[in-house]
Amino acid sequence: MHRVLVGLAAPSAAFLLAASVPAHSQSVSPPVQVTQNAARQSDADLMRHLDQLTRRKGYKSIELGYSVCQNLGLSDIGGNCKVYQAPYPDNAGFIHAFNSYDDLGAGTIKIILYKRNNATATFYMLGLDSVLERAAVEKTSNGQPVWTQIPNDRAMAGLQRELAYWRTKQTELAKEPDRKD
Repeated sequence: MHRVLVGLAAPSAAFLLAASVPAHSQSVSPPVQVTQNAARQSDADLMRHLDQLTRRKGYKSIELGYSVCQNLGLSDIGGNCKVYQAPYPDNAGFIHAFNSYDDLGAGTIKIILYKRNNATATFYMLGLDSVLERAAVEKTSNGQPVWTQIPNDRAMAGLQRELAYWRTKQTELAKEPDRKD
């Protein structure tokens, strides 16, 4: 896995690698049978498969930051939304990350996909069923984060591109060694 530290100028958007925390067995998604042809794989199957892989092979206890939590409508006790994270850079200078978040208040798992560079970040929050719950863009203006909510119908094209990206990365993620931290 590529060790990546990314963030916009605002400290609330910095992504820090942190120590591991034990996984909660009640929050692990059910096993998924992945078809040989990723194009036939449903979006929900993709989310469940990537959730399993990220919890095993991704970074543990990564803080998304208060600003991200707040703008995605997540209520986190510590306020920083700790996630399991699998980040990958692309050739265009963006970092894509698959984040699995245990929403303890709701008793569910939220998937937070993002694509970011130094100037902008687009976030998509979904359930394991792949239904888009919320989308937002964070841009930096004069060193300060500026958030804009994206209506779900307008966010679908970008989400589909992000899902296509993750379809191509799931095999690479599966080959990564299991992480303990």
